[in-house]
Amino acid sequence: MTCDRTESAERVKNHLPYARHDNGIRFGIRVQPRSAKMAVTGIREGRLKINLTAPPADNAANKQCIALLARIFDKKKNEVTILSGLKSRTKTVFISELDTGTFQARLKGLIERDENT
Repeated sequence: MTCDRTESAERVKNHLPYARHDNGIRFGIRVQPRSAKMAVTGIREGRLKINLTAPPADNAANKQCIALLARIFDKKKNEVTILSGLKSRTKTVFISELDTGTFQARLKGLIERDENT
């Protein structure tokens, strides 16, 4: 069986590693504060890439990030937690009460929207 390198590269490019825990999903993100517009721009280096308009000062970017993820995954803001990276662009987040199917479906929608823009 042969493997098309382009197909393989696309699969890796669009792959977001995540871990299922007791009642939610943990995954990595990479944020870009002070962007022109707030948007998820795809998956880069195994992390969900998020542009935020808020500055990193006074926890504003973290608050905006939590609000955006809550909206994307249809959760309350208190169900989204930044586990590590509070003062870094590279973060690990946990979304409680999120099942694998919903996570994958929302992620697929984000990737398809990113590819069509």
